[in-house]
Amino acid sequence: MEQDDPYEVHGIPREIVKRWVNMTLDNGKRHRGWRKEVREEFLTKHGIDLSKQYPITKTGDAILERLPILQEDGSSVAVGWGERQFIESEVLMESMEVLAYDHDVPSLPIHDSLIVPREAEALARETMIESFKARLGGLSVILCARPYRWNGKDHRYGNRQGFTGSAS
Repeated sequence: MEQDDPYEVHGIPREIVKRWVNMTLDNGKRHRGWRKEVREEFLTKHGIDLSKQYPITKTGDAILERLPILQEDGSSVAVGWGERQFIESEVLMESMEVLAYDHDVPSLPIHDSLIVPREAEALARETMIESFKARLGGLSVILCARPYRWNGKDHRYGNRQGFTGSAS
């Protein structure tokens, strides 16, 4: 089932949503305020005063309506960062094995992703989604980055396309 970008929250720039989610997951619970380095980065790079334009409580509430990543009491993330990284590594390893042994498709792991031949992109997506479903029983998020040409120059990564799959 294809859905919108999970970081798309009405009225909040994607980069802010993603940063809030990462801060929350890394911290294991909601923050009471934006980290100083995050505030400075957004002010310098984007001219956005996070504390004034996107107060963390109001912003967090809006994000949680879209992505309920915290336990019901709102105090903690159900799965810690170490377990999330382990699950992700297991998904990548299983996906690589399925692609190689069942489909004769080579793949290379890069951080939290796989590089596959362009013609195997759909198969790699489906393989990763199935592996996430088997481990988590629910929603997975797969983003595809393709080489692209812009302004007469080749760029290695870009054209990110959000892709989500659910267990239903």
